[in-house]
Amino acid sequence: MVLSDLSLLLLFILLLPVVACDQLADGDHRRSGAQGKTRTIDIPNLELPPHILNSRKAALTNNTIWILGGLDISTTNSSASPSRNLTTIDLTNGFSIPSTFTSLTQPQDPQIPLISNGTLWSNQINKFWLFGGVSSGSTDHDNTLWRFNSSSKEQKWTQLDKKSANLTGARPADGAGCNVPSHSKGYYLGGMAKYADSSEVEYFHSMTEFDMKTEKTSVIGVPQYVPMIGQNLVFLSAGKDGVLVVLGGYTESNGVLERVSEILVEHE
Repeated sequence: MVLSDLSLLLLFILLLPVVACDQLADGDHRRSGAQGKTRTIDIPNLELPPHILNSRKAALTNNTIWILGGLDISTTNSSASPSRNLTTIDLTNGFSIPSTFTSLTQPQDPQIPLISNGTLWSNQINKFWLFGGVSSGSTDHDNTLWRFNSSSKEQKWTQLDKKSANLTGARPADGAGCNVPSHSKGYYLGGMAKYADSSEVEYFHSMTEFDMKTEKTSVIGVPQYVPMIGQNLVFLSAGKDGVLVVLGGYTESNGVLERVSEILVEHE
């Protein structure tokens, strides 16, 4: 399976212990198992604050972490409201866990949709892009792409033209995003769109590839056995061009979600 000019290999890891399935030239399969090791990490009992933030996304540019969107959830009554803040953490100021780090919170630009469960793609220099997610309290489901320039001289959001960026369809959410700045690429696998004005749910059996240099997207078809919802997507610098690894999640067929239960490795 070739992903644009990167020739990335999709490696689907669904459940441990590991079971690998390599497709041979003659159509047979070879399976191998490996027993994983686990260890226990003690986590201290912490008192919950009045509010916790969930479903937020973060990007790194030039020693600064940018944290955007998500839901502000009350720990007393479980009510949730969209977060309207953009938080930054300066990594040049050292801190140690669990001590408090220094952060700066500013109001989010009102033109930006209040997104949760989307993704941020970053070139890790001076730009990041907001893609996908659920826009809280809105019936607007059009796919959009926003660029943030994080340079000290000009910090602003710009919405990219949908036609120029090749954006089509509805905005995906609850899929998996992955940032690959070494290749100037970003990926978003699967997801779904829930329409507030109806009971319709649309599932996406595809992966969006974003080119940070041209700011264009392309859509890659994905087999139905690949998890589309609630999964994670990770890039590993292995082989010539690297691999994308899918961890966990749910597959979808005819509106029915099923938790994945084995590991598949598919070669081109």
